[in-house]
Amino acid sequence: MKLSELKLAPADLTMEVMDMFYQARRDLLTFHPFCGAMSMSLQALVIRDSKMKNSCTDGKTIYLDGDFFKEAPPEHRMLIIAHNVWHCALHHSSRRQKRPTQAFDYAADLEVDLILHK
Repeated sequence: MKLSELKLAPADLTMEVMDMFYQARRDLLTFHPFCGAMSMSLQALVIRDSKMKNSCTDGKTIYLDGDFFKEAPPEHRMLIIAHNVWHCALHHSSRRQKRPTQAFDYAADLEVDLILHK
């Protein structure tokens, strides 16, 4: 999947989700300053595309499935942002090299989830 080929969400959904994203990022800055500060350097794009069901990052942008993010509880929205921040902090987008995508993504998600659990 090429991230540049994902379909953007309609404008009304984008505006609503971006408001939620900014609130979650403010909360992240308040409660988890490291993740919050790192999230400030990432852009967000709201997507509505069957190829992406929740969120992902390329190290510069967080791609959010608009419907998924909108339905998530506020504390889960912070977790979604923090999850993507840690992928960036650990340079996962540049470390995959020629490893199989699915296996690498699974291992990277496990690593991030362990960090967030602590």
